[in-house]
Amino acid sequence: MLVKNLVIDSIAVLNFDSKSRKVKVNIAFTNESPMVVDTVLDDNYELFINKLMKSVKSSKKVSDSSDDEILGGISIINISNDEDIIEKAPKRLYMVEQRIKNTRSIKTADEYIKAYHQMSSMNEVIYKK
Repeated sequence: MLVKNLVIDSIAVLNFDSKSRKVKVNIAFTNESPMVVDTVLDDNYELFINKLMKSVKSSKKVSDSSDDEILGGISIINISNDEDIIEKAPKRLYMVEQRIKNTRSIKTADEYIKAYHQMSSMNEVIYKK
């Protein structure tokens, strides 16, 4: 049996398409290389964060090649700060989506172009350790 402990330093939204609701998320770890996930944003932000945590666990899973007959193929991935992430990240994700929705109500071209450039170069942090 192999147990791997991960600590997530930050989760940032790199790109968000409001029409198709596709999100590109960068997840930075303490002792691992960062991970970029392309996914579709759910209406329920808590469910989205839970799915994101499950995808991190499944992608970081390591195959255990020990000779133990009973626990030989089992590997466990622990994210030590997952409760903190599940508590804070949905609120920040909601704020990011509201900011993007507010750009639709802009009436002048100059303000719209300014807001569009801010959104196109987005690197919005939704969780920071």
